[in-house]
Amino acid sequence: MPGMVVANSHIGLTEIDQEPSTQDGVVEPHSALSDLAHAADGLRVGDDFKTLQYAFRHGVLTAISPPQHSGLVAGYSVAFRTGAELYSEAVVKHDVAVHVSIGDDVKDSYAPSITVQIGRLRELLTNATSPSPFARVTSGELPLVVNVDDPNDISKVLSVTSAHPHIRLVLAGATGAWKVAREIAAAGAAVLLQPARCLPTTWTTRACRPPFSSPSAAEILLDAGARPLGVSIAEPNQVRSLRFEAGWLAAEAGKPQHYADDAIGAATWAVADAFGLADTGVGRIKEGTGANLLVLNAAPGLALSLSASLQLIGDGPTVSLHPQQD
Repeated sequence: MPGMVVANSHIGLTEIDQEPSTQDGVVEPHSALSDLAHAADGLRVGDDFKTLQYAFRHGVLTAISPPQHSGLVAGYSVAFRTGAELYSEAVVKHDVAVHVSIGDDVKDSYAPSITVQIGRLRELLTNATSPSPFARVTSGELPLVVNVDDPNDISKVLSVTSAHPHIRLVLAGATGAWKVAREIAAAGAAVLLQPARCLPTTWTTRACRPPFSSPSAAEILLDAGARPLGVSIAEPNQVRSLRFEAGWLAAEAGKPQHYADDAIGAATWAVADAFGLADTGVGRIKEGTGANLLVLNAAPGLALSLSASLQLIGDGPTVSLHPQQD
């Protein structure tokens, strides 16, 4: 199968959650009308970063990480190889997408309410002329990733972005997206379920469908035609579990085999497509690009199961065997 892709995590920018010296830092709220923060400028790689090392060893070969932020606008994400030893070898794409957030946890002086957050987003897109970073979004050059959970807010985001036909929208988090699945499908927006299996632990995420709901949120979205559909993990130290989270997408479905390809795609090519990386070879086994593949000792259709173990990793010019062999 292709190497996996984790998106919208801060891996590569954060090593230990409780130790600020191991983190890039938080982008402070600002007007967002000038140039944005570039996550590539804060990226650090190498085998002394355990989160990256474990992610790579478990088959997550590419990460798409935005800057850490506390307000409406985060900045540009970066795509990079988790197994790279040097920064010069790591970056796959310097600016991948523009990331913003809508919700209670990002209320600040610039956008102190949901009302203002939606209004600010509308203003940033409407007034997007070069050199505004949002001109790259409205032209379709870069995707717009909106972290949003509440289905009401998702509908508002779809309404705001509908005025700009070239926007490539990715709804991240999206724990309530299943409620407006048909709206999402009609808008042609991509969905990144993060977490893949959620619990309604906050007011904002009250609409999420808990594990073992029938049908699952992923089933509802896929059956409505909301594609591409990806899954992700936010916590850098849990990224290594991405294969199993994708596996749950099929396991929780009423007909697991019917969604087997969608489950693999949710951690590979669907994420690459949503973020405009299809031509780079990320998330695919593609002729003419660097190696990006995993070999597992598993029966067909069971690559994401607990019984499968990773035997070989092909990443760019390197091939790694697990376990190591002489």
